[in-house]
Amino acid sequence: MTIDLGRFTESQREAIEYGDGNLQLIAGAGAGKTEVLACRVAMLLDEKDPAFEPSNIVPGIGFSPDKMLQAIYWIVI
Repeated sequence: MTIDLGRFTESQREAIEYGDGNLQLIAGAGAGKTEVLACRVAMLLDEKDPAFEPSNIVPGIGFSPDKMLQAIYWIVI
């Protein structure tokens, strides 16, 4: 799977490629948090990281789990 990281800002790319420990995304509305997190999850799934457990994804307040699942689906397929 290849994700086009060129469409993301430097900060977003850092979050997508982050590889050590927990990651917290804080940004305003419309900043691309859902897409960044979906790309990060897709990369972890693709890497088959044994430490990754989808149950550890904790969405923020008011976050739509359906929206996240749809975003991951469109990246993975």
